[in-house]
Amino acid sequence: MRGFLVVVLFVAVSSASQAQVIVTARETWVADPDAGINGLDLSPLPGQNKAVIQLQAGLGVGLGVMQLGGEDAGAVIPLQFTGGLNTSFPSDLLRVAEPSGVFFWGVSGGGITGSAPVLLHGTTWSSPYSTDSFIFTRGSDQYLRTVKFSASGSVDVSGQTWPLSGGPKSSRHVTIVRPAAPAFPGPGSLFSPLGSDLVYEFAPGLDFVRVASFASDAGFGAPYTLPSVLGLKVLRAQQATYLVTISSPGFAVIELGASAAIPQGTFTVALPASAPPCAGCELTTYELMQEGFPGYSSGALLLVYANLSLTSPAGPVFALVDWGDVVGALSLSIDPNQQPPALLDPGVSPDAGGGGDGGGGGGNGGGGSRPPPGPFVAGSANTGCSMTVGGSAGAAWIFLALLAAALLRRRQRPSR
Repeated sequence: MRGFLVVVLFVAVSSASQAQVIVTARETWVADPDAGINGLDLSPLPGQNKAVIQLQAGLGVGLGVMQLGGEDAGAVIPLQFTGGLNTSFPSDLLRVAEPSGVFFWGVSGGGITGSAPVLLHGTTWSSPYSTDSFIFTRGSDQYLRTVKFSASGSVDVSGQTWPLSGGPKSSRHVTIVRPAAPAFPGPGSLFSPLGSDLVYEFAPGLDFVRVASFASDAGFGAPYTLPSVLGLKVLRAQQATYLVTISSPGFAVIELGASAAIPQGTFTVALPASAPPCAGCELTTYELMQEGFPGYSSGALLLVYANLSLTSPAGPVFALVDWGDVVGALSLSIDPNQQPPALLDPGVSPDAGGGGDGGGGGGNGGGGSRPPPGPFVAGSANTGCSMTVGGSAGAAWIFLALLAAALLRRRQRPSR
């Protein structure tokens, strides 16, 4: 029940600066009907042709991993829940290097209900604790961070020490000031593209956005207006940040500059003639897979079509659009390299001499004898930006360094 085809048709438009294209999906399929899919949410696994999908469960949320494309497209492997909270679906999965290996972490929940990190390990998953609403990101120095609104109304960006599954351990943080602005009567939505040092705040109405860098002392810049958007998917490619959003009848790509939104063009997606039938189906969910994976070296756009009115039992139908087709048609920047896993902070400032013999990466993280070169947050410890790094006494630094070195030499993690 799969279809293979790629067609890119250019359609003339009145404005030469606004390219418009039609891209036909490379592959389409339906999920295993016996898998017990419950809901249309998807969380792609970075660098893999797989995605986490919600399954039926007696109590709470059940998870499984679905094969994307290929001969086994639609096959689903259930994941065993091993403990913690299973009340909501995880999103924004990324790879994190811990002492015993590289694991997938995501975030479930949000809003006023708080958030819970979600760990995927082999065929199991768990959600070890809950905390205030936050998102994960990875800075240009590869370190993992959490980004969240503080009680005072600013934005806190905090490093995380290992083991991550033991609970939130903010090793140090930088505070980003949020100047008062009519477009932001209250907290908006935070996004931080992986591999950048940038944080974007979208206004509650999605009509304004502003940006800040946690590698500098500056707060958020002046807000600027956005074209009409419906859905927010943000990615970083070289030095450009793109917003991919639904723009009827297709999608729009907008570059988020430092002080203005720059439309890059629109495109529509067509399903091939060999696609499974889905009477009355409409696009309901989309995910942007930034990292390349087998068959899609430039990444992909993952789409879900379903009949929400339930006038037909057909569907849902899943589709993959090669992101390279969109990049070529709209002349976008692209970063074809697979992204490295995020590193956990060894708990010692790079300015104070590194973090022991594992560099905070451990396991398969690729860390050297010292943390990666460059600032952790806010340039350096002497920039004047709000930052906490534990105690300031020399004895505390020595204790932390010895503790980090001892823990990094352990061959196995404590049991979860």
